[in-house]
Parts: sequence; C-alpha cells; structure tokens
Amino acid sequence: MAHRSTTNDVTTNPLASALRAQARALEAMADTIDAEPPSTSDSTVRLISRVELLDRLGISSPTLLRQERRGLIPSVKIGDTRRYDLQAVLEALANAPPEVTDNGQVICLSRRPKRA
Repeated sequence: MAHRSTTNDVTTNPLASALRAQARALEAMADTIDAEPPSTSDSTVRLISRVELLDRLGISSPTLLRQERRGLIPSVKIGDTRRYDLQAVLEALANAPPEVTDNGQVICLSRRPKRA
C-alpha cells in the first residue's frame, strides 16, 4: 500500500486562509460594535396585542374598533394581526375630541363597569 503524501501546512491551505480572513473580518465587526456609543434616546417601541391594549385601557372590543375606525387609535398591521404602541395610543386619546352622538350625547372612553 502506497503512502500518500499530505501537507497540512496551514500557510498554504486555501481553506485555512479563507477562514482566517473571515475570523479577522468578524473581529473587526465586533470591535466596531463594541466601539459604538450606547444610544441615549429611548427609541424602542414596544408593540402590544389587542387583548393587552383592551386590558390596559379597560375598554370593550367594540369601543376599540369604533375608535380605530374613527382614526383615533393608531395601530400597526403585522401579517394578519394588529399591534399597538401603548404610548402612541395614550397620546392620541389624550388629544382626541370627544365623540358626540346624533342626539348630542357625549361618549368617551371609560372603564368597563366591574361585574359583581
């Protein structure tokens, strides 16, 4: 059986050279990420579900849907679901005019009455 000569010289192996180049690139990226100053602005938006918004506002689903149709409650559609930025919703409701019915009754977003 003939003995095959293999060279494991890492300096001439193209695969090893490519891996070393990738490692250097990853290290450079990591250094860049570490060097970036932390963000001082609070730009993180937490989107919540319809159920969570209903619970937080203490309103019924029909009331939420009515206010959405009127354009008073901002939402974001993600796939087949809607998500809400609670802070944006609270600001929108604080600036919203009261809803008035045809007979002059003022409707506002109020908490659902607790059931006994």
